[in-house]
Amino acid sequence: MRRCFQLCALIALLSSCGPNVGGELVGVEGRSATPETPPFEMIFVPDGSYTQGVGDEDLAYGLTATTKTITVEGFWMDQTEITNNKYRQFVNYVIDSISKVMLINGGMDEFGISEDEFGNPIEPPVINKRAQIDPRSEDQKEILKDLYYQGDEMFYRRKEIDTRKLNYEYFWYDIPQAANKKNRYNFDKQKYEGTIVKADGKVEPIYNRQIEL
Repeated sequence: MRRCFQLCALIALLSSCGPNVGGELVGVEGRSATPETPPFEMIFVPDGSYTQGVGDEDLAYGLTATTKTITVEGFWMDQTEITNNKYRQFVNYVIDSISKVMLINGGMDEFGISEDEFGNPIEPPVINKRAQIDPRSEDQKEILKDLYYQGDEMFYRRKEIDTRKLNYEYFWYDIPQAANKKNRYNFDKQKYEGTIVKADGKVEPIYNRQIEL
């Protein structure tokens, strides 16, 4: 009994030494601050405000034109315009992507990824960015020859990329539509019930998570 009393007293003493936060969640104390990492080649524009409306007297000198203060939250913006070297990097990426798609269609499956990490099939296959094109491979040269100028269009018989064939595709995420609650998956009915407005203005029903705009 005496030992039990001593144990209870020890527990009460230890609990009284803890911080008194009034039952509120204040976070873990003593942790070092984690500063925000600036995005690459972007500059931060801090918070600010400006006055919207007429600042001087109106024509009737009645001061009837109301003004209001607009607050603008801080945001990130590009530090500089795109350079020629960056555009060259983009063109090289397009050439590499188109070349690998041609190799995949030519039967070289190592340039594509046909299933995800869980073994589910991916159709059509996505490009394998780690696979390297071998310029010495005769099989790859035969598949990629249509990417270059041919015959009389060649300039002094030089092997040059036919820029007319650098047609690329792109996509973007429509966050407002994707975050709309009515477009989310209905677990009760086990299906999607929302609709999406595509880039051409057409309204289509949502049937999976891979709707393209």
